[in-house]
Amino acid sequence: MPVKARPGIKEQFDLLAKPYTVLLVIDPGRYQDGLNELIRYLFEDQKMSGMYLTAAKSAVKLDELFRVSGINTDNLFFIDTVSKMTSSYAADSDRVRYVENPNSLTEISIALSKFLKIPVANRMLIVDSISALLVHNDAEGVSKFIHFLHSKVSGTNTSAIFIALKGETDKTVQTRMSQFVDKIIEI
Repeated sequence: MPVKARPGIKEQFDLLAKPYTVLLVIDPGRYQDGLNELIRYLFEDQKMSGMYLTAAKSAVKLDELFRVSGINTDNLFFIDTVSKMTSSYAADSDRVRYVENPNSLTEISIALSKFLKIPVANRMLIVDSISALLVHNDAEGVSKFIHFLHSKVSGTNTSAIFIALKGETDKTVQTRMSQFVDKIIEI
């Protein structure tokens, strides 16, 4: 008997009513391909505008990886939490806001709050990744941060996707996250 293929990003997200919140659990071996599929679906197919909070890679590197894969990122803005740890040359631009580091949760919250005040239709917030935030913060702090973000997006008609790497997120993290999300999707 053939094995049934797991539905892709499009099939899983097309079933959700907007605005939604999702915990997207990605297998580490499929991380970049999964991100490419997600960004292409959201910002090309769905014509969304969004904020991408990165705690894993620099905004410049992510933007380059997406563009090399043929993905238009013109409607994607970044909050970069990693570049200032490695370079003193990280200066804010019209598409990137740099914060000190991934454990600057208050500074990240302020930057996200400013983004959410801008009136935009069909808006998305992506947090990449819960796994990376947990490297720099304790689970309780990350849980409070996610609860704060969930409250903020709920009042602004914004969808949110919280990314975690499979294997690095134990059942406790998924259990904590399940109270803040509409659905947990694994790819």
